[in-house]
Amino acid sequence: MADRATRLVLVRHGQTSANTARLLSGSTDLPLDATGERQAQLVAQRGANQIDAHVLVSSPLVRARSTAAAIGNMTGLAIQESPDLREVHFGDFEGLTVAQVEEHHPHIAVQMLDPHDTELRWPNGDHMHEFYQRTQQAFAAIAEEHFSKTVVVVAHGAVIGGYLRYATGQPINAWRTFSLRNCSLSLVDVIDGAPRVVTANDCDHLDDGIALAEEPQRP
Repeated sequence: MADRATRLVLVRHGQTSANTARLLSGSTDLPLDATGERQAQLVAQRGANQIDAHVLVSSPLVRARSTAAAIGNMTGLAIQESPDLREVHFGDFEGLTVAQVEEHHPHIAVQMLDPHDTELRWPNGDHMHEFYQRTQQAFAAIAEEHFSKTVVVVAHGAVIGGYLRYATGQPINAWRTFSLRNCSLSLVDVIDGAPRVVTANDCDHLDDGIALAEEPQRP
């Protein structure tokens, strides 16, 4: 790690039933399934053995909190919640598949699948530009508050993926770029406020036999 950098260890939460069904479930507060609980234990073990972390921050949603709790139990770190790390709120489209959106709401699907379009407001849900702005500011605040420390941040696929795309100059809404596995690790060093991706979607700690669900295939 570069001298005086803040290292963010980004952990996507463990698997839920919505992940295996490939549903849009950003604000739906689902628990981990059995596989997700196992993944949380595995990433916690790796964190305890290989990462000298000083701080543990989590989204308030239960799937992230449960993953963070497993990490906290093995590292002794207390969980600090950051509400701005919560996942995209898909509004009226919570619980639908991407295929259902494409079939029944093609005008929404066009915006959803455009890597450069951040002007979509999900009906009764989040505006995508505001979502990306919220989450980028959350990561910046964490890095500033814990300057030169190593911080484990447990969040969600779109939250972490958007930040990684921002850090690497990718189109911000290109959902498949950095398609993150449940309980994957991504390392970002923040130097003078600028994030630099060290590694992304590291799953070496996960069991080969675990069925790993990807994010819904949007773009």
